[in-house]
Amino acid sequence: MITINLGTLEYFDESTNQFITEDGGIVRFEYTLKTVYDWEFKWRKPFLKGELTEEESIDFYKMMALDPVNEGFLTGETAKLLADYIKDSSTATVFSAGPEGQNGYQGPSKGKIYTSEEIYALMFSAGVPLEFENRNLNRLMVILRIISTYNNPPKQMSQQDILRQNASINAQRRAMLNTKG
Repeated sequence: MITINLGTLEYFDESTNQFITEDGGIVRFEYTLKTVYDWEFKWRKPFLKGELTEEESIDFYKMMALDPVNEGFLTGETAKLLADYIKDSSTATVFSAGPEGQNGYQGPSKGKIYTSEEIYALMFSAGVPLEFENRNLNRLMVILRIISTYNNPPKQMSQQDILRQNASINAQRRAMLNTKG
């Protein structure tokens, strides 16, 4: 969850010939699967594809708000803060690099564009309780990836990889012991 002080807006009301000041207050926002689900229902396109218009982005930020929010406050710096929050992994978990990742991982991948329904299906097939739909989506995706990693058997090294690893170990030992083999 991110909490943002939206500050104040000041504008001129021509009908009354007065300056009006509005207080945005402090608003809590959460990036959840439920929010993505609701947004996709309204806009009929995958949110995680990332190709959003400004209107679609502002609408998503409004849906993320846990407290009442005035749309006029969801521009500029506030929109950037929310966009950065959405991109943040919000976890200390780091996955190893490689073509398939850790242990031949084949679960939710960065290359695939998921819809909310597909993520719900992954949740249910992994036994993740429904209440996780209200937790940070990035952390939920990490949990799903970890579950998938644990459920896949470790990938066997190829004969070529074993030979390459042994040659590297032998070279390190020769250098350490200052011998020719």
